[in-house]
Amino acid sequence: MPLQIELTEFTASLASAWILAVAGSTLFLQLCKAYFAVQRRLRVRSVFAEGFLRPPGYRRRARLRLEVGEIHALLASFLVLTLLFGTVMLAGPVAIVPASITGYWLAIIFCVTAIACHHVHTLVRHLAELPAMRYALSADLALSQGLQRIARRDFAVFHDVVLGEENCAKAIVGKQGVFALCLHVQPRPASASQSPPTATFDGRRVRFPDGADFDVMQQVRRLATVAETRFSKATGSAIKVCPVLAIPGWRIECAEQPEFPVVNESNIDMIASWVRSEDSLLDEEFEQIVALLTDACVDRRYKHSAGPSQGQVLASLAARYR
Repeated sequence: MPLQIELTEFTASLASAWILAVAGSTLFLQLCKAYFAVQRRLRVRSVFAEGFLRPPGYRRRARLRLEVGEIHALLASFLVLTLLFGTVMLAGPVAIVPASITGYWLAIIFCVTAIACHHVHTLVRHLAELPAMRYALSADLALSQGLQRIARRDFAVFHDVVLGEENCAKAIVGKQGVFALCLHVQPRPASASQSPPTATFDGRRVRFPDGADFDVMQQVRRLATVAETRFSKATGSAIKVCPVLAIPGWRIECAEQPEFPVVNESNIDMIASWVRSEDSLLDEEFEQIVALLTDACVDRRYKHSAGPSQGQVLASLAARYR
């Protein structure tokens, strides 16, 4: 015997209003997402001081904008859902769900409710991820401010460099060598005071007060190996790349002398004094690597704009760091 449930006029109107409201808000959500996607593509960002190079925190800022856009779209869809639900209920009975509801209509109501629950879950997840993303962006920008001091010492600094399948947070190039910076963002404990909390580096693993730790050796060595292969192929010489581990917002205690610099935003200047004779570059190698990284970090969206061309950017950088 097929399932059949007798509904009152009010219950049928309630079910009808719920179906229409969720369907309308879901359609509006997709329109909002399309609108924010177009806005992100058409947004004209400020040109970096040296041309069209990616500014500090470029990728993290883009991910944060995407996250905020998703939240705004979901909030707008929930507002539309409320308005549609209230409007349909005030307008009176709607002949969508019949008074004798069958299993077919129960399935529709269940699916619509599942869609609404999914939207709620997505909104909660985005809101939960937002503080960590904002902290990561602020940590990246704080580290970039420290790198500005290095840039004044005839070092070329590049942000968000993609080297094959590896993402190098920062690449620093000077006559004394090439440094590939691996950025690790660890949120500070809620009980931490104004002074930076302390983490311990034992030569292989970084250990934090809450018990969290991570093995850095494989990550930094893989990044250095990929960078060495890329730069050696471009220059035709054996280029040595020194990895750098940066943990902004933390004071790092090293149990033993590390093989590479371990820094935060305050002592990142130590990279300038990290000298190894085998890492030094010839003038030609320096210019070739700067040109390669500049080409990798040029924002392609400005390729046809009225600003300086890529060749002009390369020439200006080569003149600056010659």
